Amino acid sequence: MPEGVTTLSGSCVTVPCSFTLEDGKENMINSGCKPLWFKEYNGPEITSVTFRGNLEAYDCTTAFNDVQENVSTVFRIECETPDFKYTFRNSPVNIQIKGLPDAPRLTTPKEPVVEGTPVELGCSAPSYCDTHPPTVTWTSALGLSTQLQQDDTVTSTLTFNASHLHHGNNVSCTAAYYIPSGNKTVTSTRYHLSISYAPRNTSAVGSPCLPAGEGGCLNLTCTSHANPAVSEVTWYRIHGEHILKIGSGSSLSIQLLNTNNVFFCVDRNDFGTEPSNIIDIQFLSQSFNIPDLVLCIGPSAVIIVGLVCVIVCIIRTRKVGEETRSFNAATVKRAPPDEEESQVVIRSEEDVYVNSGMQMNPVGPREEPVGPREEAVLRAGSPVSTHRDAASSHRIGPAGSHPGRPFSRELTEDTQ
Repeated sequence: MPEGVTTLSGSCVTVPCSFTLEDGKENMINSGCKPLWFKEYNGPEITSVTFRGNLEAYDCTTAFNDVQENVSTVFRIECETPDFKYTFRNSPVNIQIKGLPDAPRLTTPKEPVVEGTPVELGCSAPSYCDTHPPTVTWTSALGLSTQLQQDDTVTSTLTFNASHLHHGNNVSCTAAYYIPSGNKTVTSTRYHLSISYAPRNTSAVGSPCLPAGEGGCLNLTCTSHANPAVSEVTWYRIHGEHILKIGSGSSLSIQLLNTNNVFFCVDRNDFGTEPSNIIDIQFLSQSFNIPDLVLCIGPSAVIIVGLVCVIVCIIRTRKVGEETRSFNAATVKRAPPDEEESQVVIRSEEDVYVNSGMQMNPVGPREEPVGPREEAVLRAGSPVSTHRDAASSHRIGPAGSHPGRPFSRELTEDTQ
């Protein structure tokens, strides 16, 4: 017999029990014998019990129902024919009442848990009353769960495939005990999930570090989610049919060229790599001519401009006539030869740059061509292979890009 068992107040408890008798008394046990339990030795009989054993097999297992107090019990056998009574006074069983059930015990997987691999979590809760075992549930329900009752323990197993979406989430195992009297007791244990995964949602964003224009520069930023954190960020430029490695680091400043301003980044950690979207920079010159201007002006505006021109011509005609008459009547003094000539320097619109006071280092990051094998890998795992079909329609927008999608921004040349 066990020295003691534990249960919840108002619940039941099963006492596993077996016995032996002294030599010569084994044959006195028969179907006419009955088991009895008493409070201590020579105390009152305990009647709220269910006998589950078999005395003829020396099994005295008994369930005590609706236990309300701590009690020391003693087992006794009484037989009518022959007249035989035997009390196991030296083997009392103590029944203890618990205020709260023990918390469930979690069995966690060996770390690291890698994305895409099956995960198995186990939760074991003590069963104080086998006729009213606890119900074990999982929160969140990430996968399939099964429950098994064995002896005085209920075990639930949760199985699911690890995903980066699970990383950082808490999983709780809850055991609910229903007391026959109608009460309910709940206890739980929590586990913090840590999932290792390659970079996800890798995004490249570009913003001008000088006012937009050819010969300016671009600030490139590469971001992603990964566990463990990204250990290496590499930047590439697409140059025609080739891919050139131009730098490393989550942020990079690059000098823009007249053409081939197409960039992307690749993030790497211990569990893999992921390329970003493509940044495609294209320059659009701000220029206009007279026909374009006329087409932009409405018919009414044309009439107003014509009237103004007529008035200006009349005024200039009168002014020229007056200056001619004054010239004939006045004495003309010629300027010295060295003052007679003046120099006028005319610069085309393309020769003037608004930010002429800002200096740019003409030497950008060193570009290194990648090897054939690395280039094949980059094309296979990135949007590079589809860039030639879509690049002509991409422009860089002023607010960056949506993560994981190609984005565009119009960088225009400023002139005065």
